[in-house]
Amino acid sequence: MRVAALIPFWESYETNQFRIKKIAGRFLMSYAVEKLNSVNLINDIYVYSSSKRVSNYIEPNLKYTYLNRSKSLDNDKASIESIISSFLKEVEVEVDVVVLLHPTSPFLKVDSITKALNLVINGECDSSFSAVKYSKFAWLNSKPINYDLNNDVPSLKSINPIYFEQSSLYVFKTLQFLKNNHRLSGDIKLTEINRLEGLEIRNKVDFELAELIINSGMSEVI
Repeated sequence: MRVAALIPFWESYETNQFRIKKIAGRFLMSYAVEKLNSVNLINDIYVYSSSKRVSNYIEPNLKYTYLNRSKSLDNDKASIESIISSFLKEVEVEVDVVVLLHPTSPFLKVDSITKALNLVINGECDSSFSAVKYSKFAWLNSKPINYDLNNDVPSLKSINPIYFEQSSLYVFKTLQFLKNNHRLSGDIKLTEINRLEGLEIRNKVDFELAELIINSGMSEVI
């Protein structure tokens, strides 16, 4: 079984300013590639971009393969499914399992990537994704979704938790993707990560918070 990791990189994207800005002396791309280098189950690591300038944001000692893609996919309206489909058509090796990692989460642990990958490789599911658990009162469209206003307010320990898709890590079987054209399909299992792992760098506040965490030594980043 051949496992390929895919890191898509947009030359022009709304969050690109943070992807090409150093956090505690390193680029987000370096954090992402380094993590994948530490996952023994991954055979190949591909950075999929329309510009080789992406190499400027990855430390030279890290192992990966640059794969050029069409600039038409740099459009922010291009779906992630179209990018994955294009990647699978252009990659020169036959890929059985894809590890899709967006370079936005410097605190995501190697163990979490490995856990999600093992779920798919071992046949426990067809696809898995990183998710953060919240045992909080949750609402959607002005209505509570995990408790009833007509009854006594339950304790936080007794309510059904809500899991938020973390939007950084997805692992899926190639055949399942080709069948359903979605990174999550078939038998799906989430891989729970903690809130620190789930921090994504998508705006200035996220960036400043991540830099504070790293510089304070609160979290080991690998």
